[in-house]
Amino acid sequence: MAQVKYGTGTIFQTKDGRWKWQGYFVDDTGKKHRPTKTFNTEAEALKFQAEQVAKVEVKKAMKSRDITFAECFDLWKEAVKEGSVKISETTRKNTIQNFNKHLLPLLGHQQLNKLNVTTLKRYFTKLRKDGSSVKTVYNIYTDLKQVVKYAMKQGIIYEDPLSGFDIEKPKASGQVVNVMTFAEYEAIVSNPENKKSYYLPAIMFLAETGLRVEELAIKKTDYHLTESGTAYIVINKSIVRALTDDDKSTELRLMDNVKNDASERKVPLNIFAQNAIENQLAYCKEHEIHSPFIFCTKTGAMLDQRNLLRALHMMCVNAEIPKRGLHSLRKLFINHTLRQGITPFDLAKVTGHSMQTMFKYYHDLDEELLAKIADASENRK
Repeated sequence: MAQVKYGTGTIFQTKDGRWKWQGYFVDDTGKKHRPTKTFNTEAEALKFQAEQVAKVEVKKAMKSRDITFAECFDLWKEAVKEGSVKISETTRKNTIQNFNKHLLPLLGHQQLNKLNVTTLKRYFTKLRKDGSSVKTVYNIYTDLKQVVKYAMKQGIIYEDPLSGFDIEKPKASGQVVNVMTFAEYEAIVSNPENKKSYYLPAIMFLAETGLRVEELAIKKTDYHLTESGTAYIVINKSIVRALTDDDKSTELRLMDNVKNDASERKVPLNIFAQNAIENQLAYCKEHEIHSPFIFCTKTGAMLDQRNLLRALHMMCVNAEIPKRGLHSLRKLFINHTLRQGITPFDLAKVTGHSMQTMFKYYHDLDEELLAKIADASENRK
């Protein structure tokens, strides 16, 4: 048995011949923790222990001096990569871009424990005077709160510089935006020019399934048939535009996860969605496009939502309707399906929503539905 100093952990051999490391630490609340990890060899266990001790020493050194805002941000980025801070890749990308563009140039050199409400108020006031929108400023404020929260949890700072300091939230425009009607959708798919578009099957598939555009990471192995003949797909992956290792440029990546736990699901396919898949597969076979994905570019690569958005805008122009966004196809699916009598509870399982989110952001009370509710309320017994 190899024994090390108290506080750095213990390494011992288990009955099955492997080696286990057991650490020991007390968090900021006084709670004791004893994490463990098992290895095949003693050398692996000792190496891991040395890494843990090094991390502890780095944290102690950082806490023992006044670190800068930029240094704390680097620690936060490392914690995200390690998984101790859990956020989506899209949130990570947006946060890093906001910090690099807005926060670090003015605040990066300042000592974190000397940031205060007065300094931050001046900073955010300057952002507004320089022309940043209310939404942009609020997003920067939200990102800043993430890193401050991490710094407090790690004991880097003990007072929240954002305490009692709130930023104006963006106001809803009051207008219904990004909503496609069923008549507009029919105009798009029936237009002769649109029928020639390579991207029409993908656009139709989004409208007929209600998928988020990043969920088009569908492989042939995700396409199934039940014993009764009902077709469905399994959603458990997503395509995101992620930052590269230098945190400066971006690239498309396939992620083995989805937006949240509810987003991993089975989605049934109607005849139109099945036709969209079959047409796409037939085109790829005819033109010898080899790709692991059903919906892909003409070179077989993952679909970038920017290409799809440009294609949809062109389809709207051809159909002589207002330009719509890709998310309008998801709203179209939800509104149309609810009108067919499917319960919100069942539909939420298909779309990956909570019912609260569905009703708040996706289900619209148009003139037809208002009239339907009025007629129903008149039928009293």
